[in-house]
Amino acid sequence: MFEACGTYYITHNGTNCTVLANMYAFMEARKSMSLNGSSNLSVDDSKSGRMESTFQMVVELYIISLLAAFGLVGNLLSVIVLRQDRERRDALLLLQAVAVADACYLVVSVLRYPLRYLISPAADGSHRWVDMQPVVFPLLKTFQV
Repeated sequence: MFEACGTYYITHNGTNCTVLANMYAFMEARKSMSLNGSSNLSVDDSKSGRMESTFQMVVELYIISLLAAFGLVGNLLSVIVLRQDRERRDALLLLQAVAVADACYLVVSVLRYPLRYLISPAADGSHRWVDMQPVVFPLLKTFQV
Protein backbone atom coordinates (compact mmCIF):
# COMPACT_ATOMS: atom_id res chain seq x y z
CA MET A 1 0.00 0.00 0.00
CA PHE A 2 1.26 3.49 -0.83
CA GLU A 3 0.73 6.50 1.38
CA ALA A 4 1.54 10.13 0.72
CA CYS A 5 4.16 11.42 3.15
CA GLY A 6 4.94 15.00 2.24
CA THR A 7 5.63 15.01 -1.48
CA TYR A 8 6.68 11.37 -1.66
CA TYR A 9 4.64 8.22 -1.96
CA ILE A 10 6.14 5.46 0.15
CA THR A 11 5.45 1.82 0.77
CA HIS A 12 4.81 1.12 4.43
CA ASN A 13 3.86 -1.74 6.66
CA GLY A 14 0.98 -0.20 8.59
CA THR A 15 2.85 2.79 10.00
CA ASN A 16 1.82 6.33 9.23
CA CYS A 17 3.81 9.41 8.26
CA THR A 18 4.25 10.71 11.79
CA VAL A 19 5.81 7.44 12.91
CA LEU A 20 8.17 7.58 9.96
CA ALA A 21 8.98 11.24 10.62
CA ASN A 22 9.75 10.45 14.27
CA MET A 23 11.94 7.55 13.19
CA TYR A 24 13.91 9.76 10.78
CA ALA A 25 14.23 12.50 13.43
CA PHE A 26 15.56 9.93 15.91
CA MET A 27 18.05 8.65 13.33
CA GLU A 28 19.24 12.20 12.63
CA ALA A 29 19.59 12.89 16.35
CA ARG A 30 21.68 9.73 16.81
CA LYS A 31 23.84 10.67 13.87
CA SER A 32 24.44 14.18 15.22
CA MET A 33 25.20 12.76 18.68
CA SER A 34 27.80 10.42 17.26
CA LEU A 35 29.38 13.29 15.32
CA ASN A 36 29.43 15.63 18.32
CA GLY A 37 30.50 12.98 20.79
CA SER A 38 27.65 13.78 23.19
CA SER A 39 25.32 11.13 24.51
CA ASN A 40 22.25 13.09 25.59
CA LEU A 41 19.87 15.51 23.94
CA SER A 42 19.56 18.85 25.63
CA VAL A 43 16.70 21.32 25.76
CA ASP A 44 18.60 23.58 23.36
CA ASP A 45 18.28 20.94 20.61
CA SER A 46 14.48 21.08 20.72
CA LYS A 47 14.59 24.87 20.89
CA SER A 48 16.84 25.09 17.85
CA GLY A 49 14.52 22.70 16.00
CA ARG A 50 11.57 24.98 16.72
CA MET A 51 13.57 28.01 15.61
CA GLU A 52 14.54 26.21 12.41
CA SER A 53 10.93 25.29 11.62
CA THR A 54 9.81 28.85 12.40
CA PHE A 55 12.51 30.20 10.11
CA GLN A 56 11.41 27.80 7.37
CA MET A 57 7.79 28.90 7.80
CA VAL A 58 8.74 32.59 7.58
CA VAL A 59 10.78 32.00 4.42
CA GLU A 60 8.22 29.77 2.71
CA LEU A 61 5.15 31.76 3.68
CA TYR A 62 6.18 35.40 3.69
CA ILE A 63 9.34 35.80 1.65
CA ILE A 64 8.40 33.46 -1.20
CA SER A 65 4.91 34.99 -1.34
CA LEU A 66 6.37 38.49 -1.50
CA LEU A 67 8.88 37.53 -4.20
CA ALA A 68 6.18 35.78 -6.21
CA ALA A 69 3.90 38.82 -6.03
CA PHE A 70 6.64 41.22 -7.16
CA GLY A 71 7.71 38.74 -9.85
CA LEU A 72 4.19 38.40 -11.23
CA VAL A 73 3.78 42.18 -11.39
CA GLY A 74 7.18 42.53 -13.09
CA ASN A 75 6.45 39.83 -15.64
CA LEU A 76 3.04 41.31 -16.40
CA LEU A 77 4.60 44.74 -16.94
CA SER A 78 7.31 43.29 -19.17
CA VAL A 79 4.75 41.53 -21.36
CA ILE A 80 2.77 44.78 -21.67
CA VAL A 81 5.85 46.82 -22.54
CA LEU A 82 7.18 44.23 -25.00
CA ARG A 83 3.86 44.21 -26.87
CA GLN A 84 4.16 47.95 -27.59
CA ASP A 85 7.10 47.67 -30.02
CA ARG A 86 6.03 46.63 -33.52
CA GLU A 87 9.41 46.56 -35.31
CA ARG A 88 11.35 43.67 -33.75
CA ARG A 89 8.44 41.30 -33.34
CA ASP A 90 10.32 37.95 -33.41
CA ALA A 91 12.84 38.76 -30.69
CA LEU A 92 10.23 40.38 -28.51
CA LEU A 93 7.94 37.38 -28.88
CA LEU A 94 10.66 35.19 -27.36
CA LEU A 95 11.11 37.62 -24.47
CA GLN A 96 7.35 37.60 -23.90
CA ALA A 97 7.40 33.79 -23.84
CA VAL A 98 10.15 33.86 -21.20
CA ALA A 99 8.09 36.29 -19.09
CA VAL A 100 4.99 34.08 -19.36
CA ALA A 101 6.97 30.95 -18.43
CA ASP A 102 8.50 32.78 -15.48
CA ALA A 103 5.04 33.91 -14.33
CA CYS A 104 3.80 30.30 -14.56
CA TYR A 105 6.74 29.18 -12.42
CA LEU A 106 5.92 31.81 -9.80
CA VAL A 107 2.25 30.78 -9.64
CA VAL A 108 3.15 27.10 -9.24
CA SER A 109 5.79 27.93 -6.61
CA VAL A 110 3.05 29.60 -4.56
CA LEU A 111 1.12 26.32 -4.78
CA ARG A 112 4.20 24.46 -3.61
CA TYR A 113 5.52 26.52 -0.69
CA PRO A 114 3.25 29.17 0.94
CA LEU A 115 0.03 27.26 0.37
CA ARG A 116 1.22 24.59 2.84
CA TYR A 117 0.62 27.01 5.70
CA LEU A 118 -2.63 28.45 4.33
CA ILE A 119 -4.63 25.24 3.73
CA SER A 120 -5.96 23.59 6.86
CA PRO A 121 -6.33 19.79 7.06
CA ALA A 122 -9.71 18.27 6.25
CA ALA A 123 -11.99 16.85 8.93
CA ASP A 124 -10.99 13.26 8.11
CA GLY A 125 -7.31 14.02 8.71
CA SER A 126 -6.28 14.17 5.06
CA HIS A 127 -4.41 17.20 3.86
CA ARG A 128 -5.31 18.72 0.49
CA TRP A 129 -1.84 20.27 0.15
CA VAL A 130 -0.24 16.81 0.21
CA ASP A 131 -2.74 15.55 -2.36
CA MET A 132 -1.80 18.40 -4.72
CA GLN A 133 1.95 17.81 -4.63
CA PRO A 134 2.19 14.90 -7.12
CA VAL A 135 0.87 17.36 -9.73
CA VAL A 136 2.43 20.60 -8.47
CA PHE A 137 6.02 19.35 -8.07
CA PRO A 138 6.43 18.11 -11.69
CA LEU A 139 4.84 21.33 -12.96
CA LEU A 140 7.28 23.36 -10.88
CA LYS A 141 10.24 21.45 -12.28
CA THR A 142 8.86 21.76 -15.82
CA PHE A 143 8.53 25.54 -15.60
CA GLN A 144 11.92 25.73 -13.94
CA VAL A 145 13.58 24.29 -17.03
